[in-house]
Amino acid sequence: SSDDGGTWAWTTLASDPKCQVGLGESSLLRTGDGDVIAMMRAEPVRQHPHLHLSRSSDAGLTWSEPVNTRISGHPPHLLCLRDGRILCSYGFRQERMGIRVVVSDDDGHTWSEPRVLRDDGCGRGGDLGYPVTVQLSDDSLLTVYYFTGADGITHVAGTNWTL
Repeated sequence: SSDDGGTWAWTTLASDPKCQVGLGESSLLRTGDGDVIAMMRAEPVRQHPHLHLSRSSDAGLTWSEPVNTRISGHPPHLLCLRDGRILCSYGFRQERMGIRVVVSDDDGHTWSEPRVLRDDGCGRGGDLGYPVTVQLSDDSLLTVYYFTGADGITHVAGTNWTL
């Protein structure tokens, strides 16, 4: 929008030029270097289980070709931590299903090894995920998500944790 939201123009956030991967459920974040990154879920998940990342250096008008991050899971949530690092939380729907996080020290160019917040999820098709993480005043983190446990009941759950 160029008129404070009065009207809007459409732009493509990201697409696979070979049309092999559908991308959606994006989480957007402005990085410390001024870029905007979009972390996206890839579809179909069975063939493309990794999150993809696209970058814009012009406030979202144009985007780089999506890059496969090799982070296995979906969908993502991005958070800029007070120390400048970027946290990505996501659901993991393979064996030992649960909630995981990775951290980037370089504005989303590279990511840490996954940290497991929990891995006791159950349910048909891995019915869990959609995490959202916030940093609390004491710098601990709270990640809230929906989750299906061994009892088969799907519910909202949360994990309070520290890096």
